[in-house]
Amino acid sequence: MSSQVILVTGGSRGIGIALVDVLLQQGHQVATFVRTRTPELEALGTIHSDKLLIIQGDLTSERAGSQAVLTTVAHFGRLDSLILNGASAGPIATLLDSSTKDIVDTFSTNVFSIYAFLQAAIPFLRRTHGRVVAVSSSSASGGAGISVYGATKAALNTLIGSVAKEEPEIAFLAVDPGIVDTDMAKEYREHGGAALPPHIHDFLLSLKSEAKLLQPAEIALSLASFALHMPMMRSSVAEPSCGTEMRRNN
Repeated sequence: MSSQVILVTGGSRGIGIALVDVLLQQGHQVATFVRTRTPELEALGTIHSDKLLIIQGDLTSERAGSQAVLTTVAHFGRLDSLILNGASAGPIATLLDSSTKDIVDTFSTNVFSIYAFLQAAIPFLRRTHGRVVAVSSSSASGGAGISVYGATKAALNTLIGSVAKEEPEIAFLAVDPGIVDTDMAKEYREHGGAALPPHIHDFLLSLKSEAKLLQPAEIALSLASFALHMPMMRSSVAEPSCGTEMRRNN
């Protein structure tokens, strides 16, 4: 297939950098919006200097979405896919132990930034009949100790399902990738003991100790495939995916 232009948020570590890597290896042109330029990302930039555009900024900035999309289109000439991966774990705490600032900051990163990126990207994705893939979570169904993060992912699922109905020329998908070996999973293991139910925390610890966590590279392959090949559909449905659930423009 011909080279495509993909914008990935949160491409400096975990699933994000694995996505950037696999897309570059497949010969595509990639822009990534990151808060921090990690050594791993810089190394990819050196190897793929003609195909990788690194845009540094803060997802919570009012101009982040327009900055990232317009810079990508100015550099590569178009936009074929948007992968919304950047997110924050937020407070790993009960609601009563979560500060208003933590709640607002988590929604700003995980939800409000999505609105901004979609508003900026949709006009360009209409031109290419493009695709939007958003990384969701099973936490969207709720759970003790994850009320804030879970609420942001529930909002994400609803947003993607709604915009899919508004934009029939663009394919949309929200994917729960499962429990992946990332910095966020590490946060839950190291800081979740007090807030998470004991059996959940023990389960997360056992997944790591028994090497049963999904690896970012394998999830990245599935997400990249969705971003490149997902067919155009008409209404939003949920069905199994590379993790446990996806919502697509069906």
